[in-house]
Amino acid sequence: MKSLIVYGVNIASHHTLINKIKSSFEAIRADLAWELFLDEKGKNAEGWLTLPEGNPRLQWFDINKWLHQAFSSHVDMISDNTKKTLVIIISNCTPDVLEFIQRTSSIYCDKVGILSLNKHQIEDYKIIEDLKHFTEERITDFIKDGWLPPAMNYKDTKTALFEKCSKQKGDGEFTWLSGFLGSDRLYTQLYHLPPLSRGNRLHSHSDVDEMYLVLEGDGIVKTNRRDFRIKQGDIITKPRGSGLQTEIIAGERGLLIFDIEVWSRADQTDVVHYSEYSEILLRGKGLNHAFSTESSMPGNDIMEHYNQAYKRAQDGSKIF
Repeated sequence: MKSLIVYGVNIASHHTLINKIKSSFEAIRADLAWELFLDEKGKNAEGWLTLPEGNPRLQWFDINKWLHQAFSSHVDMISDNTKKTLVIIISNCTPDVLEFIQRTSSIYCDKVGILSLNKHQIEDYKIIEDLKHFTEERITDFIKDGWLPPAMNYKDTKTALFEKCSKQKGDGEFTWLSGFLGSDRLYTQLYHLPPLSRGNRLHSHSDVDEMYLVLEGDGIVKTNRRDFRIKQGDIITKPRGSGLQTEIIAGERGLLIFDIEVWSRADQTDVVHYSEYSEILLRGKGLNHAFSTESSMPGNDIMEHYNQAYKRAQDGSKIF
């Protein structure tokens, strides 16, 4: 399968061109999806489409999931669909957006082309002609190769998208690699922790398996069992539902951690317990709540009083 990214100008206003593209090719309207999922936070001061600042897992998770679903709906893993071409339409955008679409396209397609409408003032008929040449593996005047490998090197990757996938949290920097490399069930991050800093709270998961690989440096893993030292090459595991809680603390040389969370699906539920804060976080589809562990009670308490009329007080007691 091939994909061609057509970007630049305010393409949504070029109705004739869009209709010609749609009449000849299968189109993915990334420009409309940007408006739907991100609205104004997906634009910079000049009105160009961009990826929002902040935690990428919260800020642009939905557009990431949608784009992968849009591509995967065209994939045929068994039959030969090398003649199929998708045209991804997007307006003026910042380099991080273009790289995001390039990387996603490259996962699903063996050939990715890029046509900038800003760089070339092209008549509509010439654009359609070039698109057809691209699908026929013929030489084109304006389309450049945009395929990118599904890989990155954590030591030298500092692209526009990599920067947008990174956030500061406390003393450390966290880079969300799922937005960079594409998986929506492997939530992967890089933790850059300066000396003697902490990467997270002491916590456990009910439904998310987690694993850490120490890439550089050394430090300590604090747990609710025993604490232990870690160094380069160590792998730390935290199975879901085990009650095992971890917190990573960097040593004198700092730490670089590759963190892997395994989710059964992107919107699954998960209970996160922060014991030192006496907090429980409920997250997932239709859930985003926190409460104190002091107000929790055994679940069978509900069933034992199921047919009685009462209200639960904030401290967990029942008011009959």
